[in-house]
Amino acid sequence: MEEEFEKICFNCNAFMGLDTEYSSDDFGICLNDPDFEPYIDVFFENHNFDCCQALIDKKKISGETEGCDDFELLDMDGDNVLGIDDELAPDLLECMQDGIIDAEKLQAVLMREAFKNKDWSTEPVDCYFAQLRGETDGTNRNENVNKNQNAESKSQNMNKDPYEQEREQREALRTIGMLIHNDNKAAYDGLFAYFMELTTPARIEDVRHKIAVFDQLERHVPRGEIIPILVEELSAIPSNNTTLQWISRVFAYFRACPLESVKEPLETMLKDKKWSYRRKRQIKEILQLNSSPQDRDDWY
Repeated sequence: MEEEFEKICFNCNAFMGLDTEYSSDDFGICLNDPDFEPYIDVFFENHNFDCCQALIDKKKISGETEGCDDFELLDMDGDNVLGIDDELAPDLLECMQDGIIDAEKLQAVLMREAFKNKDWSTEPVDCYFAQLRGETDGTNRNENVNKNQNAESKSQNMNKDPYEQEREQREALRTIGMLIHNDNKAAYDGLFAYFMELTTPARIEDVRHKIAVFDQLERHVPRGEIIPILVEELSAIPSNNTTLQWISRVFAYFRACPLESVKEPLETMLKDKKWSYRRKRQIKEILQLNSSPQDRDDWY
């Protein structure tokens, strides 16, 4: 037997409950009222009623009010009359209890749906790389900024707290990584080019930044492309207390690679007098993971 619902506003698709400091839980507004049409997007996107509070105070109604001729039963488990995606409908229903919308839950559902439906493969990336380079905080994404504004932005970033700048750079890296994961070629090409621009770390802050960039890059760049670059850098980089962390990070990457992809360059490094006994021992340990007894004899 089908469940019967009262013909009251609470059970109508057009009723939006008001859970604010201005209204009790029993009141709401009718979205079929043409006076609310200019504000509907604001209601759903921000769950913000401040834009027309006086109008709401004037036209709010109790959810117990008898339905009018335009009454349309809220579809709880059948075909949804609003045309909402079937996968989204259950999430939206969870946002409503007793006719009242939970603003935080609704915002989370809408943001998740917008994220899922957005074509991230075409998202412009210049602002994220500007943020990565410390040229901007990423908030100004208008390309038509005049020269005075650009000069002011650069001046502000020169005086920015180093820890704040590092936080912003890591935020940009996470976004760039997300874009690469969603097939954004510009993000992939940009991150690879940016890594190639980075020079030998001169400060510990530079080391942390280079490692953070590489941590993101190694998830997406084929080993065949990145290994030769790392080998070339190791051949030129000085081995000192500042570069130690970066060198160790590279060797950790080599350790995770198949032996055939790193065997030749590591064997060459064993002959380089630049490396300490400790580092050469580490190289041998990597080589020994999948090596033959004959190979081991050649290294000693």
